Amino acid sequence: MSPRRKEVSREKYSEETISRCIQAINSGMKIYTSCKKFGIPLSTIYYRIGGRWKNKFKPGPKCVLSREEEQRIVDWLKRMQDRGFPVTRHALLFKVSEYLSSNPRITPFRNNRPGRKWLTGFMRRNPGFSFRTPEAVSAASSRVSEQDLRRWYKMVDQYATANLIREVIALTGSRNVYEVEQAPGKQNITVMFAFGASGVVVPSHVILPGQRIRKEVAQGFPANWGLGQSDRGWMDTHNFREYIVKIFHPSKTLEVADVCQSLGIVLISLYPTPLTSHNLRM
Repeated sequence: MSPRRKEVSREKYSEETISRCIQAINSGMKIYTSCKKFGIPLSTIYYRIGGRWKNKFKPGPKCVLSREEEQRIVDWLKRMQDRGFPVTRHALLFKVSEYLSSNPRITPFRNNRPGRKWLTGFMRRNPGFSFRTPEAVSAASSRVSEQDLRRWYKMVDQYATANLIREVIALTGSRNVYEVEQAPGKQNITVMFAFGASGVVVPSHVILPGQRIRKEVAQGFPANWGLGQSDRGWMDTHNFREYIVKIFHPSKTLEVADVCQSLGIVLISLYPTPLTSHNLRM
């Protein structure tokens, strides 16, 4: 039987803490006092201030995203959950992949798409999130009460006030995390209308059921309207993105949430009830 490998404990202090400790020593504080204050072993500080230390070292590979870039992703995760669109693992990895494609750099990822190890590291570097299974509409709608709706309106009001207008990754401790379930019902035709307060009408977008749209059917719609298809004719992420970036506000950006944010558009999912059997947005 091979001997067990000795587990090496990862240091609990950062480079910034070590620098502050050494700075305090250079300012006149005793080495023992400074190490005790900052929680750093004496051996580490003696090594750092000795002649053997030539350059800074950080265990593990260098982070692909900066601290500021990861914080923007954290803020995005919070905003999406607050609006009723909790982010899945796939969506988060896609978001990072699109960001890296738009902001080129050397990465260890294939096609700029991070994998499981990066996701594990991201969750460790940004505590406060956990993986949760969202509650589907069909389960949540059977026990909707007046208090549930009042809490939902209060949440939306708080979000709007704070932002001047506000298995998935959810904030640890969240009592309810909802995600609208894909409707298994019969086929449908969805029409997206948009009107401005000034009376301006945005060209519509129609979603037809099926895999292909016949030429004679497409010719029956106005030329400036958007036209798409899905299996049952429901609005989905792809069609909504096509509507935003091609009809509502033509853009080359692939991430529809970024386009909406830049335009001041806030996407909020309505509270799941029997009347909102599919994903409604405000």
